[in-house]
Amino acid sequence: MQRKEIDPNQPLNPGDVVELHFKSIGLAVIQDMQIWAITKSLENNSFFEILSAKPENSKVVFTCRVKKTNPVIVTVLIIATAIAGIGTIAWLTLDKAYQIVESPGSNIAFGSIGLIAVAVMAGLLLNALKK
Repeated sequence: MQRKEIDPNQPLNPGDVVELHFKSIGLAVIQDMQIWAITKSLENNSFFEILSAKPENSKVVFTCRVKKTNPVIVTVLIIATAIAGIGTIAWLTLDKAYQIVESPGSNIAFGSIGLIAVAVMAGLLLNALKK
């Protein structure tokens, strides 16, 4: 999987996964409380879901998946506004946004390894049956 930086106003599609990096002020304990409050408040959101959230130094990183985009056009800015609106304990400011993209090369590589493993197993099985 690869990450590519995206424009916060770029419309997202259902199934798109984005990673939002927020600048944060506060101690790790405050960040953890903030993350808990945000994930709890947005767990029933119908437009996106939070897959993970973790503090990193003076940042908090949220990984979200878009559920649906109708009737609202979902963008990184809308997701960030929803998260930052709840996260008022230690102010959150969107720093960077990335879209997580599955690279086709990795699928081919893992697919090839799987085929090789099946071929090796078949060869071993045939070899064992001959004896």
